Amino acid sequence: MLYDVNEASRMGCQRVILETDAAVLKQAITSDLYDYSSLGIVFKEIRAVMQSSFQSCKVETCPRACNIPAHYLAAHGVTMERRSYQIWLDPLPRDVKNLVVGESSLPC
Repeated sequence: MLYDVNEASRMGCQRVILETDAAVLKQAITSDLYDYSSLGIVFKEIRAVMQSSFQSCKVETCPRACNIPAHYLAAHGVTMERRSYQIWLDPLPRDVKNLVVGESSLPC
């Protein structure tokens, strides 16, 4: 998620909504308390970017069943070459577009 907020900042986004199916991750990112776990510094960096780079930045939880496109994209990312990435603004690849359209019909 640190990469994501940095990329959104670099692209000049001002209003950002981050979605996760992990309530624990949302709590770690939105809490003002320091997290002493091994990822605490990463959560602190994410919060710093969220506060300094965007007019508004929300973190929302979404049931896993209603977040199928994110899991598809994560599986796609695992197959990519290390340290590479893809950004699609428009048009979206057809399979991604079909997943998003299908997701919008779910009762979530």
